[in-house]
Amino acid sequence: VHLSARQPTSLQRANRLVCCCIVELLANPTVAPASCKRPMPFRMLRVGCLLSSKKQKNLNLAVISEYAKTTNIELVLIDTARPIESQGPFDVILHKLTDELCKAADGDAAAAAFVQDIESYMKARPTVAVIDPLDRVRVLLDRRETCRVMAECEVLGNTGSALGPPFAILETGPVSASVLQERGISFPVIVKHPVAHSTQQAHQMHIVYNAASLASLSYPCVVQKFINHGGVLLKLFVVGDDIYPEVRPSIKNQTAGPQLPVQFDSHTVSKSGSASTLNEAGAHLRAPRVDKSLLAAVMARLSARLQLKLFGVDVVVEEGTNDLYIVDINYFPGYAGVDAFPASLCRLLLAAVTK
Repeated sequence: VHLSARQPTSLQRANRLVCCCIVELLANPTVAPASCKRPMPFRMLRVGCLLSSKKQKNLNLAVISEYAKTTNIELVLIDTARPIESQGPFDVILHKLTDELCKAADGDAAAAAFVQDIESYMKARPTVAVIDPLDRVRVLLDRRETCRVMAECEVLGNTGSALGPPFAILETGPVSASVLQERGISFPVIVKHPVAHSTQQAHQMHIVYNAASLASLSYPCVVQKFINHGGVLLKLFVVGDDIYPEVRPSIKNQTAGPQLPVQFDSHTVSKSGSASTLNEAGAHLRAPRVDKSLLAAVMARLSARLQLKLFGVDVVVEEGTNDLYIVDINYFPGYAGVDAFPASLCRLLLAAVTK
């Protein structure tokens, strides 16, 4: 990525930092780079946590809380049945309210009232840092918006590119294959529900192999071209300025044909230890060959575009071209397997009040 000798833009500054962090972390993914360290305040930092019991368990929050105390941070679970005002004051609000935001957008009155109360609290206290602002999180709750973000952040290079898969947003149907062809989409394709959270339907997807099967789709939906990638996925966990890579199983190569669509749960095909019939046994043991400078460039663009501190990015390497494809972005993932997450999160929390 060419960086001008003039005063660097925010994107260029982000690119420099991400390049530094990701190169260090790909070499040693359990240690956060020294360039990402932040000073510690003198008094105990109070962090209000709006996290479901499931999220607390997935994060192993009790362990994180004990570590946080050693860095002068107190994690306080906010009781949503009581007014937040009576539980503060807080220096930082840490949350994952993706389900509540989706339900509110879908017309759930109780969820809408809850979200409104939270937003009112945050608006009345502009000095309280929020990880992350709700408006920024909303972008990743709608796959239509996420696909647009991936398209906006493409990096085209001389020896390779980082792209979002060709996609189509189908609000009504059925549609003809020509609609997909006009958007550069050939079979097979992945079909996803537009909403990325809050319901089981959000994780139910289909691989569609031919035009005849388009009539069986449920609308609205998002259709992405399936990128053959050897059954290997690179998951990038972002925590502020730190990026942690993990190689995971993924869907094995697919070909167009007369077969019927295959339905699957996205949680069963790309987790550590996944053993779905759609996986190729042992494929994830072959780490993908990744152009690190290209990866750093697209991650810098995504970070600058999203302005989020906690998110995950799914990257695959297309067989035959070595192009990188950003196939998914999700907010506040589980960080399972990221041993440095407690330390990295604490640096992020401290940075939120010392920047």
